[in-house]
Amino acid sequence: MSETGGTHKGLIRDLILVVDDEPALVDSICQFLSHLGHGLIGATSRAEALTAANTNAGRIALVIMDVMVEDDLGPFIVDDIMKINDGLRVLYLSGVARDEAVYRSEAKLPLAFLQKPCSLQIVSNTVERMLRSC
Repeated sequence: MSETGGTHKGLIRDLILVVDDEPALVDSICQFLSHLGHGLIGATSRAEALTAANTNAGRIALVIMDVMVEDDLGPFIVDDIMKINDGLRVLYLSGVARDEAVYRSEAKLPLAFLQKPCSLQIVSNTVERMLRSC
């Protein structure tokens, strides 16, 4: 698990949890978004994601979640994170177009879906739109 604190005029704008079992992708997203002023926590497993959610209970504004993390479904991990951090927004990433697993989640929350591979700029634009939409 890694944590990156971005600053925007000296302040962290929002705390974002990035969960994917590809460490290089987690690092890339965290580095890119931290330069835009977001605080970032990277996780590469369910255990790391839940530890981060517990440590930052009530502070996480958005989760960027791979639909499949190791042998686990991302939406089920989100369901568990929602028990700790209510009111989240979720951006799902998947190599499969419109993965049906996204819609199996029990959580009724604002969500978006991007198909991998996608550019960091597209991820950033989607994150900004989601964070402004409250």
